[in-house]
Amino acid sequence: MGLDPRPVIAAAATKPFGFMPFYPGPVVGGHAGRLADAGAQVEYLDPLVPSARLAGAVRTAVTDPGATDWDLAVIHIVHPGTDLSWLDADRTLDVGHRLDAVAAAR
Repeated sequence: MGLDPRPVIAAAATKPFGFMPFYPGPVVGGHAGRLADAGAQVEYLDPLVPSARLAGAVRTAVTDPGATDWDLAVIHIVHPGTDLSWLDADRTLDVGHRLDAVAAAR
């Protein structure tokens, strides 16, 4: 159909019948798997998930993201209390639009 899902979801969310919007984002192992297959080094950081199957392998969460020179950090979820001081705004893709909410809460 060629529709952009964000405006469709935003329009549906204006209805008064209890619609809860869910926005598209990367799936663990989905896009990551394609990136890894293309030769990218794929890692993740989630203080609540110490290991996960990602890109066809079980991976352990990065514990010190500031120690790595990332090409790109993809932000999907921001847990309360997570230190994001290591992020470089020029190399960050905020697919869940979470960083604006974090900044507003500060």
